[in-house]
Amino acid sequence: MPRDGGPPPARLETPFGPMPNSEQERAVEEQYRELLIEAQREDFEDFDQDRLLRRVSTDDLGRPVVMLIGGVLSPDVEELERAFLYVVKTLDGVVDRPYVVVYCHTHVNWLSPSLYSFIQSCHTSLPRKYRKNLTQLYVVHATLTFRTLMNFATAFVSSKFFHKIEYIERLGELSYVTGLPAAQLQRLFPYSIQRYEAELHGVTPLRLFGTPLEVLADHLGVDTDGCSQVPEPIVRLVNALSDLDSLKTRRLFFLQSDSAPLYSVVRELEEGVMLPDMDEVCAVAVAFKLFLNSLPEPLLTFNAFTTLERLKDEHSPYVPREVLSGAVRQLLMDAPPINFGTVKFLLGLLSRVANCARFNEMSIKKLAEVFAPAFFRPADMTPEASDVIQVANEAMAVLLADQRSLLADVEISMRSGEGRETAEGERRHRSRAKERKRETSADARRTRDSEAGVINRDVSAVSVKTEYIETVLSHIDAFRRQLVDYARDLRSLISTGDSLAEFADMTAAQMRQIEEELSRVRFPPAVEERVARHRRPLRDSSVSERVEGGVVTLADGKRVTEADLALSVHGLI
Repeated sequence: MPRDGGPPPARLETPFGPMPNSEQERAVEEQYRELLIEAQREDFEDFDQDRLLRRVSTDDLGRPVVMLIGGVLSPDVEELERAFLYVVKTLDGVVDRPYVVVYCHTHVNWLSPSLYSFIQSCHTSLPRKYRKNLTQLYVVHATLTFRTLMNFATAFVSSKFFHKIEYIERLGELSYVTGLPAAQLQRLFPYSIQRYEAELHGVTPLRLFGTPLEVLADHLGVDTDGCSQVPEPIVRLVNALSDLDSLKTRRLFFLQSDSAPLYSVVRELEEGVMLPDMDEVCAVAVAFKLFLNSLPEPLLTFNAFTTLERLKDEHSPYVPREVLSGAVRQLLMDAPPINFGTVKFLLGLLSRVANCARFNEMSIKKLAEVFAPAFFRPADMTPEASDVIQVANEAMAVLLADQRSLLADVEISMRSGEGRETAEGERRHRSRAKERKRETSADARRTRDSEAGVINRDVSAVSVKTEYIETVLSHIDAFRRQLVDYARDLRSLISTGDSLAEFADMTAAQMRQIEEELSRVRFPPAVEERVARHRRPLRDSSVSERVEGGVVTLADGKRVTEADLALSVHGLI
């Protein structure tokens, strides 16, 4: 208090309002320590799976960048309180120095009366370091409601705080904030947000069912359970099937689903909506199988089935188990990294299902029959390929039964350099893809030739060159014929009255020889079609006007064609 008994000095202002006194700060710190202890005891596995809050990168100034996805929360007060504890637990080690927050407001529509008071209580419960060290707040896809709410927040937040807010309309604008490449940045956002932005800007969203695994991983790959770049839809389906009640469902993957709940699950996946806790788990199980079987290429690539075909031929009628085990191990080593990570993640679920076989009656043998097509599938189902299905089922059973040792062997080999390097595996995968594309194109050509009655024959370099030269000469002869026809029709334009031969400085005999030669030429069908398409009837009274344009009268009364006028303007005549 001042000695003259006047009013106390004004409290210092911070960007978030008046600076609290020491007693208030101590009370807030003590309350925060209690919150932190409570948060450490809480299980936040659901928030981890939903990627509610996480540190994603460091910006150019060395500040940690934290991303908060608001759309995964509901306005339920209890869930918001748990989310607040989760924020405390996650950010406690981050906010001791300057940091940046990216808040994604997509699909958030909170108009609950209690929300405003909840945000205010959170603000007053956090120690000063949260406010002081926050250097920038980027808000993605902010709605009018959110901006209005921020205006109301001025009642307890200093106006200086709003200088730290920057609104972001496109996800790509965050590249300079996070320091991440656009492709890697895209994977940080759930599919629902990516789909929302695509529709917002008139772009066709990515389809999930029937899209290649590598495309899904590029756009929606997430790191989970020690597996890298697993497509988000697969993660969501696996999480929906991983609770104990679902795992114990009798005949889980043999059940059939009614169309309505199945369509509901598929629609929610395609729209990026979070899968609800459904009573009809069979709909999720059917959608899970449908998603895997709709991949254009099986999880272990088409090379896996080709390997099994070779083993069947070499060891007919029965392929020994140790041979299958070695082949499966090598297939895992040869699989692209994205495929290997996804396979490892899926095997975790199937292992948990098999462990509950006493309840769900899904033994390893039955699981192998259900999921073998998703891992081992031929490019074309021929009668010969159908004979290998039993071998594929046995290989799948080996993979399920020995997954722990197989995966461990592959990962040890990768780390020690005995397995394939990532780049080499990708190169071989691309090479196989190109080879399959060439084979597909060749098959398509053979089919077209067969339908057209063309007899396939061995083609030599000489025949190819000869055919090429003949085709070129045919085009040249076609051009000569058209040129002669065109020139003959221009005879009326030759002011000297000379014949075409005389005008071309040729004898009449030479001109007749050329015309007879061209009349005998028989062009290939493709050339004939082009000649017919481009040929124009020129023998009519309007040929002069069509060639040289209309006649115009100049200022001096002279009448000239448009072509002559254009040529004279450019100094050509």
